[in-house]
Amino acid sequence: MPASIPVDMKTRSVQFFVADGFQPLDLAGPVSVFSSTNDTKASAYALSTVSFEASPVLPSAGPAILPDSAIYDVDPPDTFVIVGGAGIRRLHPDQRARERLCTLAAGARRVVSICTGAFLAGRLGLIDGKRVTTHWRHQDELRQAYPTCRLQDDQLYATDGTFWSSAGVTAGIDVCLALVSRDHGASVAAAVARELVVYLHRPGGQAQYSEVMRAQTTSKRFAELIYWIHNNLQTDLSVPALADRVGMSERNFQRRFKQDFGQTASNFVEQLRISQAQDILRSPSVSISATASSVGFKSADSFRRAFERVLGVNPSFYRARFDEVDKEDRR
Repeated sequence: MPASIPVDMKTRSVQFFVADGFQPLDLAGPVSVFSSTNDTKASAYALSTVSFEASPVLPSAGPAILPDSAIYDVDPPDTFVIVGGAGIRRLHPDQRARERLCTLAAGARRVVSICTGAFLAGRLGLIDGKRVTTHWRHQDELRQAYPTCRLQDDQLYATDGTFWSSAGVTAGIDVCLALVSRDHGASVAAAVARELVVYLHRPGGQAQYSEVMRAQTTSKRFAELIYWIHNNLQTDLSVPALADRVGMSERNFQRRFKQDFGQTASNFVEQLRISQAQDILRSPSVSISATASSVGFKSADSFRRAFERVLGVNPSFYRARFDEVDKEDRR
């Protein structure tokens, strides 16, 4: 863990709960985000690890780590993070430990589950009626175990009030960047993303990026095509061009694509473009026209029409609303 930093009025404490069988990346990714934020904004976060005892904890792979404290010896933090992993997914704390974890979670300003940390969050009663996500491989299991949760199966991360959750291991970085943006604004989060060489907002947006990953497992014939579309939104993505790329007739391509994805290729491409445009619009320095061009629209007018058709608002209104939310989150 990074060296401790003095806690002052502006420092937010972040506790990472770990137990035997935690996934090392579920800890390392989020820690890197908050630690890098301290390099950009001094003393932004005070980081610590906690477990049932202040004794070595074995991860699912790699060397053991020594938590900073036992859960019984700390006060509730600003942010309580439940680190995921195979051991956490199967963890059933005894009554004393469960009550203490509930106390820490209840006293925190927000709780975050990373990947399969959602299962422990469920056992603590934290996801009842909440929007939540977890690793795609375990979504059905989570849904069956906690039927009242509102599983977001196409999101990299989800938020519902004070509860946040992320999907696979690297999505832990995504959700923590979102938390940094909430705490300190988009410019600080962007600086952290640049330092870590990751996207502040993954291209194509959360749901559509998930669609790309899902295509690789559910549509073998179009998996490579979807990935290529995702990375070439500025090019000609008309039905004839796409059909030619996969060596199909236009009629057969349209039929097969709709069969696999439940929508036409044209609609799919439009949604990908609009979703990526949403991320670009969050930067006030990029004009509407430049945004339109960067995602493959021939004109700003066609972009505005498509944006309104998909989202129900025009790009200018969307940008203004995002700025309002960002300012509100920093208060």
